[in-house]
Amino acid sequence: MSPLDALRPRLPDHTGTDRWGGAPVVPWLTGDEAGPESGHWAGDIGVGRWSLDSLIGVGQKAAYPSIAAYLEAVYRTLTDGPADGMGPNVPGVVWGCLIWENYEAPLLDEALPHWTLSH
Repeated sequence: MSPLDALRPRLPDHTGTDRWGGAPVVPWLTGDEAGPESGHWAGDIGVGRWSLDSLIGVGQKAAYPSIAAYLEAVYRTLTDGPADGMGPNVPGVVWGCLIWENYEAPLLDEALPHWTLSH
């Protein structure tokens, strides 16, 4: 995500309200190419998930203790498996790109028939 896209969700809205409630975190990764409306945050306590519809409490509980721990989990999932080691979204490749998708409730549209699991 570009720096502008990463900061946009953290900027106060037109009323001056900080929807993130002053959480000491920044949006870090997102799968939303048009958004972002959800993704991961990074902060002093580690890495967690966020979405626009659940910003209350964001930044209070991390899923991973650090960015390094998150990246190690990604590496293990990609190399050793299991594919769902990080949750319902599993890694796959479509048109040469690594895409994490929930194959039980896919969001890919015309690309889905070309998406293959990495394991």
